[in-house]
Amino acid sequence: MLPGPNEIIKCTNCDCLYVKRTLLSGNTFGGVSFSDGSAFYPMMPQFPKLISCSECDTLFWVKDAPLIGTCEWEDDICEDWQNAMELTFPLIEEYLLAIEQKIYKSIDEEVYIRIQIWWILNGLRNKGQLTQDENFLYIENSLRLLELVKPNIPDNILIIAELYRNLGRFDEAKEMVLQLNDNFPSDIKQKFLKHIKNKNTKTFKL
Repeated sequence: MLPGPNEIIKCTNCDCLYVKRTLLSGNTFGGVSFSDGSAFYPMMPQFPKLISCSECDTLFWVKDAPLIGTCEWEDDICEDWQNAMELTFPLIEEYLLAIEQKIYKSIDEEVYIRIQIWWILNGLRNKGQLTQDENFLYIENSLRLLELVKPNIPDNILIIAELYRNLGRFDEAKEMVLQLNDNFPSDIKQKFLKHIKNKNTKTFKL
């Protein structure tokens, strides 16, 4: 992993400063990925695209935040920026508020928010910790994703297949997996087909 420059950004509503980390390169060594597309890669960390300001609670897209300055990763952050905070992923309640406030400006942004919700709920679901209200939310969010995600690329086909599988719609899940072309990794395809055959609705490691 090779870190890139640190970018200092400001909340879109107040003067709170944040450090936006960047990467020049990374790798998936030692990482783990799951059937819903979520993953953890120690040598290629993911950074949030949307955050909730810790000072004023404003939800804003990181790309829209004013850039105050940059410094190289090996440099000490100058005194004016030493109190800048790390970017952190929102809580599920904050993602739900983002949906309620419709802060997304495109389908891609709505999909991003809803996939984050999906991943959080899948984590709870795999542990058997979903409440009844969360289960209703899970279904509602999944159905909305099925409306939004288009099967125009293999990754999207897999997302759609996984959503169907999570919802117990196994025939539709199998149909989507079989649409993947011969260039798609066969081992991943076979794992999906195995879990569909076994009528497993929970996420699994790839």
